[in-house]
Amino acid sequence: MSLLIPRPDLTTVPEPENLLAVMCIARKWTRAAVVWAYVGEDHPFDFYTFAELGIISMSSPQFVKKYWSSWELAISRGFAHPVAIGDRIVVPEFPWTETGNRHMLGCSCGCSHRDQWAGR
Repeated sequence: MSLLIPRPDLTTVPEPENLLAVMCIARKWTRAAVVWAYVGEDHPFDFYTFAELGIISMSSPQFVKKYWSSWELAISRGFAHPVAIGDRIVVPEFPWTETGNRHMLGCSCGCSHRDQWAGR
């Protein structure tokens, strides 16, 4: 007998009953978008209560805040849009480094992406 386990949809911000399944496989910008949609003023969680869910690599408020801040910065620079539960996630077409994009934070590596972020 085989067991079929459906893969969660990563193209939209999940409903609460699917949040943990999505966060098990979501990475990078998708994870940041979901965190941003669920955390903050007028949202279901704050950084601490989201961390208390115990999601691997998201169990400290500091890491939750880093993912949230990455999406927030992408919004402020025009590379992403605010998202809410049920919204489609449009992943920014911009490289990611774990828990924040160094190019977003003022890199000095001389790459062509630096000017894209600095100019917005």
